[in-house]
Amino acid sequence: MCPMRRREPPRRDWPEPPAGGPGPTRCYAPETLLVPGCAPGEHEEQIRALVTALPDGAGPLRRIGICNAAGEIYREVALHGPVQLLYFWAGLNALGYRQWVAEDQALSRYWLIFARAGQERRPLGGGR
Repeated sequence: MCPMRRREPPRRDWPEPPAGGPGPTRCYAPETLLVPGCAPGEHEEQIRALVTALPDGAGPLRRIGICNAAGEIYREVALHGPVQLLYFWAGLNALGYRQWVAEDQALSRYWLIFARAGQERRPLGGGR
């Protein structure tokens, strides 16, 4: 009987960046805020818990808008990088939220907008 052999050599620890060279990218925690004057949505606690449970991320900033039952964007979430975005997207889908495309992508302040399935969205600003 043959003893088990390793098929690959053991891996070294992650190498340190060279002195004076670029270091690792800075990671950022996700940020969120309520839009003043808008009523919170029905899953407010779950959405806030979802944002606080996201890992730190590095990458381009993405602003996400969350709509309440009236169709107004009541919560804004700032995510950094694709990992935070994918985790957040999956969590919102599990709560029954679906992606809406902004009316004019070039002028919208949000990269994505999410609302519960079956809700009608009002124009940005809530018609105020």
